[in-house]
Amino acid sequence: KSKVNLIILESIKYMSSGQNIRVEGAEVPITFSIIPRSIFNIFMSQIYLNNNNIEKQIKTSIRMICRLQSKVVGFLPEMVDQYFPFLLNAIANSNYVESFRIPELPNTDVYSCLSKYLKSNKYEYSSIIHLQISKQGMKSFNTFCESLSKEKSVKNRISGLTFTNSELNQDQLKTLSEAIINSKWNNGYEINSIKFENAISDDVNFVDSFFPNLASIASANSPLKLFSLNRMKIGDVNQLISLLKGVRVLSLSYMGIDISSIFEAISNTGMEELMFLNVSGNFLNETVSNVKKLPSSLQRLDVNEVDFLVKNPKSEKGNMLIDFFISVLNKKWNSLFYL
Repeated sequence: KSKVNLIILESIKYMSSGQNIRVEGAEVPITFSIIPRSIFNIFMSQIYLNNNNIEKQIKTSIRMICRLQSKVVGFLPEMVDQYFPFLLNAIANSNYVESFRIPELPNTDVYSCLSKYLKSNKYEYSSIIHLQISKQGMKSFNTFCESLSKEKSVKNRISGLTFTNSELNQDQLKTLSEAIINSKWNNGYEINSIKFENAISDDVNFVDSFFPNLASIASANSPLKLFSLNRMKIGDVNQLISLLKGVRVLSLSYMGIDISSIFEAISNTGMEELMFLNVSGNFLNETVSNVKKLPSSLQRLDVNEVDFLVKNPKSEKGNMLIDFFISVLNKKWNSLFYL
C-alpha cells in the first residue's frame, strides 16, 4: 500500500485534471480522489520519498493551509523549518500560487534552497512570481543573487522580491542591486519589483548602498518598475527620489517623512511614468502652498494614516487637511479621483 501511495502521489504533478483512481488487488479496494498538482500531496510525496517523519499536528496544519488554494501562501516557522525544501518544491509545482512568504528559518539555508529553485529548468509551469523573505542566515546570499541574474533559468517566472525584518548590510545591498540590473539580460523574467520592509542594519546608508554609483534606475537601465520602502531610514528624501526616475509604482510608507517633501522631490525629478504613489503612515507638517504639481501620469495616491497636523481653523494658515485637498483640486490632478 505504501508503494502505491508513492506512485500515485508522484504522478499528481503530471496530471491536468482531477481523477478518481481505483487500485485493484488489495484486500480492500482503494479509491484515490486526486486534485491535480495539489501542493499538499506533492509535499507528502517528498516526505515519503526521503523517509522523513512529520508530526500529525504539523501535517494537519500544513494540509489546512494548502487546501485553501490561495494565491498567497505562508507558514509559521515551526511548521516548515526542516521541511522547507519539500514545501518549496511542492509550491513551485503548483499552478495557482503566485506569492510565497518565507518566515525566518534559522536552521535552514533558505537562500541555498532558493538558488537551486531559481536555476532549475523543471518548474516551467510554476505560477510563482513573487517571494517575500524574512530574516535568514546569509551564508548563501551571494549565490542567491547570482541566481537572480546570469544563472537564473529562463523558465523561472520570479519577477518580484520583498525583504522583511532583515539586517542587510552595505555589501549585500550592492550585490542585490547589481543582480537586479543584470536580471534584465538573461533572456528570461527580469526582476521588476523590489520591496524593503525594515530590512537593513542600523548603520547602513540605504541610498549609498543600493545605488553605489548614484546612478538612477533609468540611467542604469534597471528593470525596476515597482519600488517600495516601509519602516526604513533613508536620510535625504530628495537624493533617493532623484534616483527613482523610471519607476511606475512608488511606496514610501511609515517612514516618518513630511509628505510635502516627497511631492516636491517627485516634481523636481520629473517622474513622468509614475502611476501609483503611496505615502501612507507619514505626516504633513507644513503648508502645502509650496507643493508643486505631481506627474500627469499619476492615477492613484494613497494617504492612509497620514498625520495631518490640523491647525486652529481660525488661524491664518487654516486647516491643514482642508488645505491639502484644496491644493490637490487646484492642481487639477483629476486622474487621482473618481468623483
